[in-house]
Amino acid sequence: MSLKRRTFSAGRWTTASALMRSCFQILQVMILARLLLPADFGLMAVAASLLAVLSLFTDIGLSRAIIHFENISKDALASLFWLNLLMGASLSVLFAITAPLLADIFNLVGLKTVLLAVSPIFVLSAAGQQFRTLAEKEFRFASLAINEIGASVLGFIAAVAIALCGGGVYALVGAALVTSGINSVLAWLRLSSGYRPHWHLRFAETKRFLRFGGYLVGEGILSTITRQADVFVGGLNLSPTALGTYSVPRDLSLRVSMVVNPIITRVGFPVMSRLQDDISALKSVYLQTLRMTASVNFPVYLALGLFADEIVALLYGPHWKGARLYLRILAVWGLVRSTGNPVGSLLHAVGAVRRAFWWNFAVAITLIFFYWVATSGWGLTGLATSLVITQVGLLVPVWYFLVRPYCGATLGEYFRQLGTPLMISLIAGVIAWLATRNVPHGTLRLALGSLIGGTIYLGLSWILNRRWFDAMWTLLHLPTRTSTQ
Repeated sequence: MSLKRRTFSAGRWTTASALMRSCFQILQVMILARLLLPADFGLMAVAASLLAVLSLFTDIGLSRAIIHFENISKDALASLFWLNLLMGASLSVLFAITAPLLADIFNLVGLKTVLLAVSPIFVLSAAGQQFRTLAEKEFRFASLAINEIGASVLGFIAAVAIALCGGGVYALVGAALVTSGINSVLAWLRLSSGYRPHWHLRFAETKRFLRFGGYLVGEGILSTITRQADVFVGGLNLSPTALGTYSVPRDLSLRVSMVVNPIITRVGFPVMSRLQDDISALKSVYLQTLRMTASVNFPVYLALGLFADEIVALLYGPHWKGARLYLRILAVWGLVRSTGNPVGSLLHAVGAVRRAFWWNFAVAITLIFFYWVATSGWGLTGLATSLVITQVGLLVPVWYFLVRPYCGATLGEYFRQLGTPLMISLIAGVIAWLATRNVPHGTLRLALGSLIGGTIYLGLSWILNRRWFDAMWTLLHLPTRTSTQ
């Protein structure tokens, strides 16, 4: 099978997995928002942010290193597996020991027990990580997708069951633990292809992977801190209830890009890695990846912002009216932020991990400063607004320091990938909003707006964004039309 056909096949399965998992996540939040308190979501938001940062130490950048390097011996793989598992176990113990200290730092009632309960997730995830990585490297995305969907279904069932039994915030904890544990069990059963890591641990065999992964870990930690900085700042300055009101629409905004971008970047990274020595081909793949992400993300984020009232009422219920303003602001933030995701695949593919590390170091310091000032002066509204302002301010620097040096794309080429999807999204969104503004029922207005906006967006894309339209046609396994662009 050609690389192009394997890429589209991988894209189909990754899309199916991402969509199904997001549907269950959204359904889970819809149910739990009516059974739990905003404070429960606030506590879990802080716990999840801490997990996101520390989980990077479990992998130590080894997953990306395994994909990057060719011809890895079984002994080296075994050493990497046991090193990964050892780090996961150590982090689970360390996280449990430091839970009281972390709870005191944030001064949030109930956080300590939540952190203790969720601490096993590190070793659970590490147990299946290498099998998942090797499956990605070999483009076995169908098996990966089935595993991920199955784990998400069981995690969803666990969350609802615990919530119905009065478990409160532990419904969210249970969902995370069950999803991670089942995913690793399925990895051993379905992704290993009979391979079982034998007991073999020599650190000398892991050095080249650790050298490559060391900068990836640092870059990943800084990137995660950057992504979670607003939650950390909010957790230190706000109550659990206020943080919950903010974190739920924030999670929805992030979930859009978490559905779309990993589909493209997860498949795009192995492709870019194979083309790392062909700058012209690498540039073409990067620009196509950028347009793909923008063409899918932009209309969804416009819909989130324009129909925020209806979406909050439908998903979370009448007690979450305060979340509507934050969803509008964070939809703009998510739209701009989504354009930066393909850069990571580009940098990792060419091995520019040092540049990625120092970039994220500078960005993390800058954003934390702005978030703290904004939250101290203007509360939650200031925090949400500062996310938008800083993200817009990073657009040109991202191109100048990260994109231009490694694939040669000009600023005009960079922005052209974004301009067409943005224009089409604005036209479709405004027409949909105006056409439904007098519809009294919120759910009906949302449904009609989505139908009208979606139809107009696809029609305009067929005319003005044909390359993306044809790619979607191919992804759906439909006959490919001849591109006019």
